[in-house]
Formats: sequence, C-alpha cells, structure tokens
Amino acid sequence: MRYQNIIVRMPNWMGDCIMATPVLQDLKETFPKARLMALCKRPLHTLLENNPFVDEIWSFTQPQEAVFKMRKTLCDVGILLTNSLSSTWMFVRGKVRTRIGFQRGIRTLFLTHALSMPKQPEHLVTTYKRVLEPLGIFHSSSLPRMVVTKEEAARAEDMLRAYPKPVIGIHPVATYGPAKCWPAERFRKVTEELLRSRSCTILYVGNADAKETIGNIVAEFPSHVVNMAGKTTMRELASLLQKCSLLLTNDSGPMHLADALDVPVVALFGSTCDIRTGPYRRNGVMIHKRVTCSPCFRRTCPIDFRCMNEISVEEVLHAVEQHLV
Repeated sequence: MRYQNIIVRMPNWMGDCIMATPVLQDLKETFPKARLMALCKRPLHTLLENNPFVDEIWSFTQPQEAVFKMRKTLCDVGILLTNSLSSTWMFVRGKVRTRIGFQRGIRTLFLTHALSMPKQPEHLVTTYKRVLEPLGIFHSSSLPRMVVTKEEAARAEDMLRAYPKPVIGIHPVATYGPAKCWPAERFRKVTEELLRSRSCTILYVGNADAKETIGNIVAEFPSHVVNMAGKTTMRELASLLQKCSLLLTNDSGPMHLADALDVPVVALFGSTCDIRTGPYRRNGVMIHKRVTCSPCFRRTCPIDFRCMNEISVEEVLHAVEQHLV
C-alpha cells in the first residue's frame, strides 16, 4: 500500500524510547515516500533529533496539542508503542485511520489491528518491531540509534580535554526505584580501585534526582572524578557518553543511550530482566545473578536484596578492566 502520513507514538521513558528507534528505520525503509512523524512527550523528543529516518518530530505536554496536529495532517497509519488507553484514544480523536498496537483491556476496541503480546520473554526491541507485522514488516536487523552531531561531540571533547584518559562513565541510579540499583558504596569502592590502578577520569552521570546519591559517592575524591548529575540535557548526556570508553550502570535509560552509541556497557541487573531490557547490541558485559526471586520487577526489595548484594566489587572491577585494555 502507498501511505502518505505515518505517525508513531513513541514510549514515555528514555530507555524505551531509544529501544523503539529501530521501528522508525524499518518504517522509513519500507515506505520511503511516506512522511514519517514521531510523537513524543517533552523532553524525550530531543533524543530523536537528527535521526535520518524521521521526517518530523512532534512533541507535546498536553494530548490536545497532538490531537490538533493529527487532525490537520490526516494520518493514514498510527503505530502505538505505548500500551495505554489514553494514547490510543488520542489517535481516535486525531482521526488516524489505521491504528496498530498491542491489545490491552478496553483499548483493544479502539485499535483497527490489535496484536497479542508475546508469550515468551524477548527483547523489547523485538517486541516493538512486532507492531509492524500488520504492515508486512518482519525480522529486520535494525539497531537502536542515537545521533550526536559534530558540534555536540566537539563541545563534549572540549569539556573533557583537561582530564586524563580513558574516561569511564558511571550511572549509579535508576528512575524506577532502588531495587534496580547496586549499592552506592560499591560504586564508590569501584571508583577507589580504578583510581588506584590507573590514570583515568570517572564521569558520574544522572538526572537532578540523583544529585544527593552521586554527591555522597564522589565526596572527597579528586577533581578527575566528575559529578555531572543534573547538569546535562539528554543530548549533552549522549555526547558525553560517546566520549566514554565504557559505561558502568544499573538497568537504566543511560544504559540504552550508551548502547545506541555503541559504547561498551557493564550493566548490573537485579529486579529486572536482562532478556527484555538488556543492552541490545551486547557490546559489553551483563551481570545478573539470577537468584530465585529475580526478576521480580518490584520498586523496592521486600527481603534481603540478594540479587544485587551477590554482585561483588571484584566481579564488576574485572568486567570493567576487561573493556579498558
């Protein structure tokens, strides 16, 4: 079929939005003459800037903003990568003719093509791609993508110019909750050991909510342990991560950002499932002890936090050192 206007409702979290970017590539390569719009909540839309497969990026804070644009544009096809009723209803109000997404409760009634969720665990990138099957798009090899401009890369280079190399990124927090986080004192211990064994810069990253946690970790370290918590936009974070030799991280949005930039990742998993949300490129190491109660997907651990406590400082250091040789 020949489509003129295709709109994709992107997920609402940084990591999920990054993992959904292969859908944009698959659509544009299949329907090169169609105008492809990516719809995101602000400020996630900035992650898609300079993506070569997107014709327009639509951002919104209030649904009515997006509804108005959709009505004006007359969208042939709408791809829903969110599972909420509200996002589906937005497409109905926006008069999107073909609405494709996973079935879930009452929202199924408002989809023209309702797909069943996969029964077996699979990577979320693969799950997102399944939404394109009604359009005849199957089994693609596209990868998550984040594009840093030359200007952004140059600014990051200037910021790090005075610091010793290599630059090792550390993201010791996670938005979903503490059950996803390796103990903060162990990140501090890893930092101590890395500074003892080599000349390097440790770049701690995180959003404004991570300021206190990261501030406590980096207290009393020398100046080449840099605290960037709450000091970067999403695009500035991406440009800094691109300059890192490696990112040590919990299961988090910056983990997927680094993966999309093909930066090696040492990823620590506890309450979540690395099969579903691990770094898609597998460029690095995933450490997951697979204790009997994991993955539980809880925000906080109700028992002894064994999934993370069993990950030792020595094991993490070994994984980091392997990718710095």
